[in-house]
Amino acid sequence: MKKLLTLALVLSSASAFATRARVTALGNSAHLTDGSYIYNKPTYAAIVGDSLTLESGVTANGFTTTGAVPDATDSSDANLGAEGMMVRSLGDAKFVLALGHDDSTTFMNRGMANAIKTNAALTYAIRPQQNPLFLAYATKMGDMHVGAGLRYSNFDDKKGDEKESTMGLTFDARGDKWNVDLDLGLTDEWKTGATNASPGDSFKGKSAIGLSGGYDLTDSLYVNAGFMSGGFKMEDNSAEVADVEYTNINAGITESIKKDGTEFFYGAGLLSTSAKEKTSDSKVTSLKMPLIIGLEAEANSWLVIRGSVTQNLLLVDSDKTTNGATTAVETAPGANSTKLAAGAGLKFNKLTVDGSILAAGSQVINSANLLGTVGLTYAF
Repeated sequence: MKKLLTLALVLSSASAFATRARVTALGNSAHLTDGSYIYNKPTYAAIVGDSLTLESGVTANGFTTTGAVPDATDSSDANLGAEGMMVRSLGDAKFVLALGHDDSTTFMNRGMANAIKTNAALTYAIRPQQNPLFLAYATKMGDMHVGAGLRYSNFDDKKGDEKESTMGLTFDARGDKWNVDLDLGLTDEWKTGATNASPGDSFKGKSAIGLSGGYDLTDSLYVNAGFMSGGFKMEDNSAEVADVEYTNINAGITESIKKDGTEFFYGAGLLSTSAKEKTSDSKVTSLKMPLIIGLEAEANSWLVIRGSVTQNLLLVDSDKTTNGATTAVETAPGANSTKLAAGAGLKFNKLTVDGSILAAGSQVINSANLLGTVGLTYAF
């Protein structure tokens, strides 16, 4: 209980952290406490003070075929668009309204499907969520906090004959030393190009479920584990193009050392992934060890500097395809996965501005990277 009280006092102060610019600079480490995690952990709204957070970005109407393409384990291109979140109190409860935030699982599924469409030279490009809305509620129950969230989007272009819709729920509970989170993907659909002579293209996500949790072994040592399962089907003029199912299982441990306004942390984990494409009867599996080191330091009363380096160490990577006969092919290890990210936070009374200094993977400071991503938080 003492830890929750401490977090509440820290996060509701003028130096409240609640931006994706911060967590991106710190490698999205599992041990972080940040308001931007409310989308998956609504109880963070109960320990973050009333605030308004605005995030810069360019909102995309479709996926591009250049640059990184999200896959079954990487949705890092998600949430690069403009978005905003408001947290308000009503007694002991907290209410959250957020605009523009892409759900990472939906983004990942549609990004994978769009890559398949591009490789198959199909006509239409799948859209990400259009004008997504997020609502959440959190409150205190005895010695713990509980929360629930709803994500929703709906797009219907009758002139262009294109539709998109999503709906999902997230629940979590948090005690003094533990947290449990459940995420349910209920609806994920997109279709376009239908005519009297052709049914057009369609994408339909399968029911998705994610379960994760963590525990503070000591004041500095945090362990976490999670499970996610999902998939999608895609058709071109009623012909099945892809039928994908995937499962991700992860576990990790992070040690955080805090002293004199500085936090140094490092961690390691295991990530097992399995993706099966039924149409071509193929299966890909991998086992990786995510590694991270990071630092967040108060340079003075109004400036915080932060940065991290992450890497996925490949342990096992195989591609098994069955087409009448079973064959197992060891795939290439892939490109260098080491990424550097850095940022800074500026505090002006009740206003905090977080920004990127270096883009992930880039070691060049220029106009494109310097404060290229900015998050602004005002604590009421």
